[in-house]
Amino acid sequence: MTSVPFGKAVAVNSLLEPGSLVKTGFYADVLRPQGHVDILNMKHRALSQGGAVGGFGFCLSARGAEQADKSVRRLQRLVPHLGRALDGALHLGPLADGTRQLGRVLQLMPNPALLLDGRARVILANSAAETLLGTGDGLSTARDGGLQLVAARPAETAALSRTLGQALAVAAGADDALGAPLRLTRPSGAPPLLVLPVPLPPPAFEFWSLLEPARALVLIVDPAAQRRGKTSAIEAAFKLTPAEARVAVLVSGGLSGPQVADALGLSLSTVKTHLRRCFEKTGMHSKVELALLLGSLPDDPADGPA
Repeated sequence: MTSVPFGKAVAVNSLLEPGSLVKTGFYADVLRPQGHVDILNMKHRALSQGGAVGGFGFCLSARGAEQADKSVRRLQRLVPHLGRALDGALHLGPLADGTRQLGRVLQLMPNPALLLDGRARVILANSAAETLLGTGDGLSTARDGGLQLVAARPAETAALSRTLGQALAVAAGADDALGAPLRLTRPSGAPPLLVLPVPLPPPAFEFWSLLEPARALVLIVDPAAQRRGKTSAIEAAFKLTPAEARVAVLVSGGLSGPQVADALGLSLSTVKTHLRRCFEKTGMHSKVELALLLGSLPDDPADGPA
């Protein structure tokens, strides 16, 4: 390994004995499959924290390793400029408002997603979450010193508060273990919502702090919406009719033939006909194979939120 410190003379093999990198698990799992045999490292003080050395690394192939000395000399001319650019980015990063960037990230998520601050107040939500919250079917917001998430049932609101509080405690450094996803009943009779809070602990580097108050990401899974998305995906992939796709999704979800017939308002013989055509078009031969096939397909991203 060759180290190129910022502002200092080049030190060759300063951290490892020649050839010892080949013996590491990292080399076997990551570097060797890509044909990498050596690394050029550039240390930088802004990325060195807690006594650890941080910086950039450039992997070299066997051909590149033969010219490592020449590469080091070239990098020496670039190192001061790279260092100043990094320092400038780290200095300006905290001054930027990352709300727009995070908003774009949330919008790319197919499921409803929200960001909470340290007091469990909603500070950002994607359009899928706004639509879901607007219906009030299982989850909504209330103003109590800021937008707070509330469930349709008071008892579930208390459980929601505990679940979110646990995630925020982990984000603040507590050693608590996160619990299972929380199920929220929906007055409409639709399948319960699943709420999964993800702690956002303080980042290791300053440029990761796009939105300072964000302390938890809340993901909401709507099984009904996912079922519609899965129906669209299998319909498009295998040229199924809408009726055939609905039967395939319900059967793969564990429903029996009579249950599917009752859910769709069809006769049992019609359900069996649709299922037979599903097998023919997908090449599957059993309900289990059909379920495995549907489980491997992504939802149709064009399918809107519930």
